[in-house]
Amino acid sequence: MDLTGIEGLTEAQITAIQAVHDTDVTGLKNKNTELLGKFDEYKTDAQKNAESIEEARQVAVKAEAEKQEALGNYAEAQKLRETERAELVAKAEGQAKKAQDALKQRDLKDVHFDILQKVSESLHAPAQAMLDKMTDIAYGENGEVNKSIKWGDKEFSNTVDFLAHAENDATWKAMLKAPETKGLDVHNSNAQGSGNSGKKYSDMTLKERAEFNSK
Repeated sequence: MDLTGIEGLTEAQITAIQAVHDTDVTGLKNKNTELLGKFDEYKTDAQKNAESIEEARQVAVKAEAEKQEALGNYAEAQKLRETERAELVAKAEGQAKKAQDALKQRDLKDVHFDILQKVSESLHAPAQAMLDKMTDIAYGENGEVNKSIKWGDKEFSNTVDFLAHAENDATWKAMLKAPETKGLDVHNSNAQGSGNSGKKYSDMTLKERAEFNSK
């Protein structure tokens, strides 16, 4: 916060106001980090509770099937086992899809992050909206990540090639940060300025992600 342009403020007043502002900003950042940490704790506890309930349900179904067999109700016991097997398969497929979707979102975040680092901070929102529509991730048989960045009639398989094209594209060129001229390459200077040391989005701490998302 720059107060030097305000007439009538003494140097001592400017220092005091700046100190209060810095304290408030630091407090908000710390509170945000604390809340993110608590959210993760709650999510972990909820997951443990759900797992315990599911284990108890499976034990109850097994016990009921064994009970029906002991009573000679073999058809009922078989039906219970088949129903349980179908439910477990459906749940396993659902969990696999959720894991795949989470992995895809993580990899898309990395692609978006690499590009957004080069975009002026004031234009992150419109750039993000464009990236949501023009990027996709697919996975090969061996788990390899295949990136797709489509812009106009062109398609790119990595962010380096896309950013090289963006420097000469009218729309994206207007959104990119001005190149550095102080002897530091653009990637390093942008990484230092954002405080993430060139990390991928998926490698950032919760605090670093919150700081980047707030820009």
